[in-house]
This record gives sequence, C-alpha cells and structure tokens, in this order.
Amino acid sequence: MNWTAPIDLYCERLGAGFWAEPLNALSNAAFVIAALYIYPRVKDVRAARHLTLILAVIGCGSFAFHTFADRWSMLADVVPIFTFAILYLDVANRDYLSFGVAGRLGALLVFFAAAALITPLVAQVPIIGVSAGYAALPVAMVVYGLMLRAPAPRTARGLITSGALLSLSIVLRSVDGPLCEVWPWGTHIGWHLLNAVVLAYLIHVYHAHMLVRQRGSR
Repeated sequence: MNWTAPIDLYCERLGAGFWAEPLNALSNAAFVIAALYIYPRVKDVRAARHLTLILAVIGCGSFAFHTFADRWSMLADVVPIFTFAILYLDVANRDYLSFGVAGRLGALLVFFAAAALITPLVAQVPIIGVSAGYAALPVAMVVYGLMLRAPAPRTARGLITSGALLSLSIVLRSVDGPLCEVWPWGTHIGWHLLNAVVLAYLIHVYHAHMLVRQRGSR
C-alpha cells in the first residue's frame, strides 16, 4: 500500500499543496484551544484528563490530514477520533451505568454490533451517506441519555444535547461536496468547529457527573 498516495475528499482542496485546504487545516486549532480551555477545569478526574489529551491529538491528526492529504495522515485523523469515542463509551459504561469489566466489554460489543447495522443503512441515504461511519455515535449518546434520565438527569440532558449537536456536525460534514459549487470554501470547517465544542462539552458532562458522584460518596 502506498501510504503517501494523495487523497482529495473536500471542497476546499483545489490542488496537491500543503496549504491547499487552509480553512480546513487551520480550523483544527479549535480542538487544541478547546483542550487547553477544558483541561484545567477537569484535571482532578483522571479519565477526563485522558479524554482532554486525546481531544488535542484529534486536532493535530486532523491538521495533518488536511495538509498532507494522504493515506497515513488519514489514519492520523480518524484513529484519535475513534479512540476518543471508545474511551468515552467505556467510562460511560463504568461511571454512568456502574458496569463491571464484563458489562463494559459486553456494552462495547453491543455498540460495535449496532454500528455494523447502522453504518450500511445510513450509507444508502443521499448526501448524509458519506458520513455513515460516524452515524452510530450520536445514536449512542441519545440512547445513553435516555437510560440516565432518572438516575442522572443532568448528565442525560448533556448527552442528548451532545447527540443533537453531533448530528448537526455530521450534516455539515456531509454537505461539503454537494454545496461546493455555491460555497467554494466548503462546510467541513463547521464539522471541525462544532466537533471541538461537542467533545469538550462531553468531557465537561463526564467531569460534572463524577463530581456529583464523589460528593455523594462522602
């Protein structure tokens, strides 16, 4: 496999240069800024610290993809995103739902099975189908939110809100190509900016939940 084979996926890219996607590249600073903002506010909870560090790495990996735009940088883009998602699901299973190790593993397997069903279905939907790989994530947020409505209503609202915002972000990612002729800068920048907010907010929701738990255990 040629790891440096060029990839051209976004409206803004008009050539093969490093700065061929300036808005898409520079907007990744939002992830780093969000991480710098949220880190001192959540550093007293270890998993929140880890999530915040991954948030910063997401920005770096996405910057690499929107500048080098090849196969290795595409991995640098998507691997941190899904690492964040899997870690967040695991701490949700552990700290939101109080699952043990077996329950956490089982819940992750259920998520992967659900994603395997949802992804090909969404892939057939016009326009939105290009972002099918992300479709299971807002669904999971809403499902977890509904499960937590009684035991943790504030956390539930935060998760459902995050799911709604991520759905909007997926729309922005999806319409980048179809709107290219009328909006040559593309809409992928909106995916970056809104995702930075959503991921930082998810960390905040988790941190707030853990503070409530800690106060309740005293």
